[in-house]
Amino acid sequence: MRLAAFVLFITSAFAQTIALPGPGMPAQSGRAIIVVQSPLYITSNAPVTSISKTFSTLPTVGSVLAVGVTWQYIATTIAATPCTDNQSPPNTYTLREQINAGATGFGAAAITAPVVTSSGTFTITCSATTGSYLTLMLHEVGGIPVPVVTDGTDGKNTFLSGAVSPTPCYSSTGIVTTHGNDLILSVLGSNSGGNLTITPGTSGGPYVLPSNSWFGNGGVSAIGAMEYLIAFSTGNKTPQMTVSTGPYTACATVILKGY
Repeated sequence: MRLAAFVLFITSAFAQTIALPGPGMPAQSGRAIIVVQSPLYITSNAPVTSISKTFSTLPTVGSVLAVGVTWQYIATTIAATPCTDNQSPPNTYTLREQINAGATGFGAAAITAPVVTSSGTFTITCSATTGSYLTLMLHEVGGIPVPVVTDGTDGKNTFLSGAVSPTPCYSSTGIVTTHGNDLILSVLGSNSGGNLTITPGTSGGPYVLPSNSWFGNGGVSAIGAMEYLIAFSTGNKTPQMTVSTGPYTACATVILKGY
């Protein structure tokens, strides 16, 4: 009897020690944020209301997709359903932040989606309310809890003077993180009279700029770019991007909370 009770006690204690999270339970705390794949981008060379891109590597279930959409020359906004994909059932995409520079015809949006379904060929399509020259940028990110939660204050800004940047990707004096393990994503859209280069921000960084593209349209170039920073400290952050020829720009920023 004593031996049976002892075995039962040890078995129970061991089971509690090695218990693993079940379905729907949060993953282990302290998990590091990592950008799994990028850059993946595509631009349109004519006004379109939607734009699509296929991942080169199948995204992993449990990761998060960070999507940037920019537009140039024709003012528009992101559609009520910002993006969809060819998965069954489709994953759900949420518009986190967007900025439209109005009559000047350019803007930027940051969108996220947790990967719940992933098989075969994975293609994302994002849509705008009015046809414009669109750029689509895709990142797959690990280490972000699902459901996705934003942290602190998001930001957005326009730079309409045409003067040499850096372009601020935040409102007022900056954005504020409160968690200490966040992913800051900034999406920049612009138009310019010629090809240009973009340098990522350094405040609290350095920021990483894996997606950088431009295309020609009647001698005028347009760009879409997306930078990120894994922020390990809380407090005020001032993400920005520097463009070589000082074009008109719009930038939207979102903060995703890590574990």
